[in-house]
Amino acid sequence: LRFNPITQDRAQPYDLFNLQTTSNISVQSVRVGALPTFDGIEQPMIDIPIEWMGHSLITPSDGLQITEIVIGLMQRLTGPTGDLGPTRKATFCTALFAFEDANLRSSRIVPLLKTIPSSMKFLLLSYDTRSTVKGGLHAYAEASFEQIDALLGASRSATSAAIATLAGQEGLPQVSHSSSSGDLSDISQFPYFARTHPSNTQGASRLANILLDYFNYTRVSIFHVED
Repeated sequence: LRFNPITQDRAQPYDLFNLQTTSNISVQSVRVGALPTFDGIEQPMIDIPIEWMGHSLITPSDGLQITEIVIGLMQRLTGPTGDLGPTRKATFCTALFAFEDANLRSSRIVPLLKTIPSSMKFLLLSYDTRSTVKGGLHAYAEASFEQIDALLGASRSATSAAIATLAGQEGLPQVSHSSSSGDLSDISQFPYFARTHPSNTQGASRLANILLDYFNYTRVSIFHVED
């Protein structure tokens, strides 16, 4: 931070000690500690009000550089009986822990997290898709009022496809952890969609090879949905 709170001189470098923020991540002031003067006496730390909304890729004129990456989590957060069940609860908690590790640069699970520049901060905003197409569209509409940089989710393929159709028009990246429909592999229709889960086409092909070659099965029944 290049700013002298006493002389208003922006040429001298100072150490950033603290950020005072509001609930919407708007930086109200910064606290700096001055370098020692020629007589060895340090100037006191002073709060300096600045006007800067801490949104992604915006650098304030005071020289403070923080890149905030805002991620929208598209996930079912409510259930018909009020209980999400252990799987969805675990998925949501996993996302929270992942963001905590990323912001702490913890390498306990993902070693590459420690290579993230210290100037980057990740913010997770959650939106309830209710695991339906209508719920997914409603969740995306809510997220559109925020300045989201990327999307995580949704879980179900039908929900992800609905969201990806709109997100693709806005050039908004989306990564799903469990959507498996082969249709989502069509990059011409979903150019900004990606996933960490294999498609049903890949899974079915591998499973057929295992059943045929390893177990010598010749007849298999398949249960599936078309939604």
